[in-house]
Amino acid sequence: MSLRKPNELKAGMVLAGDVFNLDGQILFAKGVELEERHIEILQMWGIPNVDVEDGEDDEERIDLNQFAPHILELAEGIVSQRFKLVKSSHPAVEIVRKLCVQKEAIATRRREASQ
Repeated sequence: MSLRKPNELKAGMVLAGDVFNLDGQILFAKGVELEERHIEILQMWGIPNVDVEDGEDDEERIDLNQFAPHILELAEGIVSQRFKLVKSSHPAVEIVRKLCVQKEAIATRRREASQ
């Protein structure tokens, strides 16, 4: 899944999530295969971006198991400091936190490799 602006969409892409208009009404449901008319409607409504399952970001997914335990420990420590004031256990917060750990683990691994 990846977020795409309407001008980046192509016919045949599949929506990975529901798309709502500015009034909160659903324009297109998850799973809709986009056609040119769908893309035009998104542009007319001024929808900034939509989540699509286009397969391109599958290569960008990061498996935390690929990192050495000490790198994950360092990344978790840094991210924990950044999130210390966040009191929410909302699923979105958990996803953002996991993404932060992934990014920090990559940065930590790069720092160690350059030393």
